[in-house]
This record gives sequence, structure tokens and C-alpha cells, in this order.
Amino acid sequence: MRHHDPMGGGRYYKLNMVLKKPEKGGRFHADKVIFSLFDRVILFRPDLYDHSVSRIEQGRRVLLSLAIHLP
Repeated sequence: MRHHDPMGGGRYYKLNMVLKKPEKGGRFHADKVIFSLFDRVILFRPDLYDHSVSRIEQGRRVLLSLAIHLP
């Protein structure tokens, strides 16, 4: 489901690292990203821009996600 993550103030950043991509589906979409490296390392602002992941149809998706909230 497309959504954004309101934080009520400050700046919120997420760094997602896809450790294992599914065979089919599970693709990340965002209205805007700060950078993306091979669709595996993605830095974006989840508080400002809508984002989602498509349905995983085959296999599984393993993700390491780091978040930081700055005042």
C-alpha cells in the first residue's frame, strides 16, 4: 500500500539495503529518492514522499533498513 510515514517534525531518512531480492515482484517504488544504487541500496525521505513495495509473487525479500530522525 502506498503511504508516507509522518513524523510530526524534523527530518526522517531511511536507508534500505536489499540483501535478497525475490524472484518475482517485491519492487520498491517511491515518489522521490535521494539516491539508489542498483535498486539495492536506497536512501529516501519516507516522511515526505509516498512509497510502497509491490506484491511478492515468488521467493522472498530480505531487507536491512536503517532509519534516522533529525530534529
